[in-house]
Amino acid sequence: MENNDEWFIDILNGDFQNKYIMGNIIGRGSTSTIHSCLYKGKKKYACKIIPKNKLKKLETQERIQILLRLNHENIVTVKETYDDAFGVYIIEDLAHGGELLERLASRGGYSERDAAKSIHDAVKALEYIHSMKIFHGNLRPEKLLYATEDENSPLQLTDIGVTTTSMSPYKILYCAPEVIATSEAQLASDIWSLGIVLYIMLCGVEPFRNADEMFPSPYWDDKTIAAKNLLACVYDYILFT
Repeated sequence: MENNDEWFIDILNGDFQNKYIMGNIIGRGSTSTIHSCLYKGKKKYACKIIPKNKLKKLETQERIQILLRLNHENIVTVKETYDDAFGVYIIEDLAHGGELLERLASRGGYSERDAAKSIHDAVKALEYIHSMKIFHGNLRPEKLLYATEDENSPLQLTDIGVTTTSMSPYKILYCAPEVIATSEAQLASDIWSLGIVLYIMLCGVEPFRNADEMFPSPYWDDKTIAAKNLLACVYDYILFT
């Protein structure tokens, strides 16, 4: 861990404290915590804190520079970054509409029309970053957040490219085969992960429980042929790309 080496701006001796008031923890990842923070006593943002010993310095610096350039309605905007001896602090817009599957659970499930709207937003975000030759690399439901609590709120992609060294069994569920085999992601890997998200949205269980049946009964009995064909295309695209 590089305790005395500044990666961006010293959060303690720089101007972070002059701009922001750190608030309560509003979320936790496997290696990070997310706090609310108040900018100059006026506007709320989210502050993600990732320990430096979970990151690679040069890779993180490069990724942060990319994040600061992204500008899309379906991507959570990163405003600033800081660091201290402990960790990297990423200041970003506060998406307070909840995670994708949280909203699904609160509504008792998604119709295919609801799923289509959410996936359309996610695809637009991926199309934008993929056009810049950037992949997400860690796409799963908690990386898809609603900007507001409004019923028609856009879905936004977060945590693009800021990867850590840990890999939990839960994360593996969303990983493309090549990521599990080589730990190397690519653009197509994001499509596979999004396909897993869509599968779970539509039927409530993870895929590949039965190697002989992609759409097992009773989970898929009431789903349309179009939905099944879409997921089959995602699966085939990855296998033959």
